[in-house]
Amino acid sequence: MLSIITKCARAGMSGGLGFAALVAAAIVGHAGGISDKEIVVGTHLDLSGPVSAAMPQLRNGMQMRFDEANEAGGINGRKVRLIVEDNGSQPQLAVRAVDKLIRSDDVFAIVNSFGSGTNAAVVKRAVDAGVLYFSPWVGQHARHAFSHGGRGKGLVDADCIDLSRHQSCFHVRKGHFDEFYLS
Repeated sequence: MLSIITKCARAGMSGGLGFAALVAAAIVGHAGGISDKEIVVGTHLDLSGPVSAAMPQLRNGMQMRFDEANEAGGINGRKVRLIVEDNGSQPQLAVRAVDKLIRSDDVFAIVNSFGSGTNAAVVKRAVDAGVLYFSPWVGQHARHAFSHGGRGKGLVDADCIDLSRHQSCFHVRKGHFDEFYLS
């Protein structure tokens, strides 16, 4: 499993392909959110806060990729079901959303969650519950803080996955500075 995860992360595979490889590698190890017929994944996005205008594209893009995977037979024959919750760009709403995803929806993974503050508030909670936390959207400074013992303790750089810290938390995208100013 480690080699698949490392290769996906180093290749920068977020979304469909990287997630599919992680799910395929981890199906045996985690029962929550996985049945014979489906894999339940969740996300929390700012659907009602200051950046909500950008969220339909993110939500629709994820759903489109999962729909494509499902039309092609799913992941190991299982269909992927995406559950989207609103975090309103507020940490307390993110906590509620993630608690619902973990306790009520029994998700296997939380994917592409949006916001530095909202992710900081919930990543440890998800990881401690044994939920895969894949490709959260956080800024450069938040990513650095998570990687080096800051609040949340779990997000790691894509080229340096520290599985000894949290085996179920993967950050695979560049920070805002790298994306906007170095491109």
